[in-house]
Amino acid sequence: MHLKDLAYFESLAVHKNYTLVAEQFKVTQPTITYAIKRLEQEVGATLFTRNQAHKEVNLTEAGAILLQSARHIQVEWATATKEIQRLNVNKIRLVLPPIIETYFFPRVAKQLLKANVLHLIETEEVGSSKLLTLLRQGNIDIALIGATENFDLTDLEVVELASFPFVIIAKASDPRKFSYFADFANDDFISLDEQFVHPKAFKALSNQSGTQPHVIYQTNNVTAMKNLVREGIGLAFLTALAVQKNEDGLKKINLIDQPQPNFHVYMAFRKQHYMTQNQIKVSDIIKGAFQ
Repeated sequence: MHLKDLAYFESLAVHKNYTLVAEQFKVTQPTITYAIKRLEQEVGATLFTRNQAHKEVNLTEAGAILLQSARHIQVEWATATKEIQRLNVNKIRLVLPPIIETYFFPRVAKQLLKANVLHLIETEEVGSSKLLTLLRQGNIDIALIGATENFDLTDLEVVELASFPFVIIAKASDPRKFSYFADFANDDFISLDEQFVHPKAFKALSNQSGTQPHVIYQTNNVTAMKNLVREGIGLAFLTALAVQKNEDGLKKINLIDQPQPNFHVYMAFRKQHYMTQNQIKVSDIIKGAFQ
């Protein structure tokens, strides 16, 4: 079977016209015709019927079955090709959100260095929602993901590494130490933007408490958010993972609401992904660091 034949077949199923498909791939129409005939011979069934009235072709039931598999085969082939290319250059692509790279990954970097695999890792910062797409497409080997909910994804192998509460960050002079979320109903907030999971957790607590604190500014930079709090612009809502002990000019206020969302850190990879020995070593070190 020629993989290109599947691409022609999938396009013909969409456009229903041999000429349009030939123009799309910049080949002759007989090239498309022969490709479809080859596929029909291989599967032993007619894949298209001609609709003379509308001058188009339509999928048969056999064609509809093949279309589902054709898409899967092409995706898996592209994924395998990407993974082999990374294997050939002996690199492991690890992608993670900014907060996890800044505050979580350093905890395991020393152990990865000791195991002589840190130099194999290529890291990239990507938001958690985009991470899942890249992972499914085979563009990355291992992902570290931040989420407010438990993952149960049939196509991914997911391991929870750690869980952190959300806290309120205020100026050091703020007298509060423990509070309910409703106590901040009249406060102004600086928020992380939608590429983070924080707005989702903030909304959940707002709904639960029946309050709607005022968000006066959004940013994608945790350091900038903390500096705005230091200047007294407002409070911040942040996972405790990103809060260091005794940060200059800042104070952590713990929430006592029950229940409340948590910031979960997961490691994930595709179930169909072949784990090399070095990838297994990296994943075992990451898991072991938090057990």
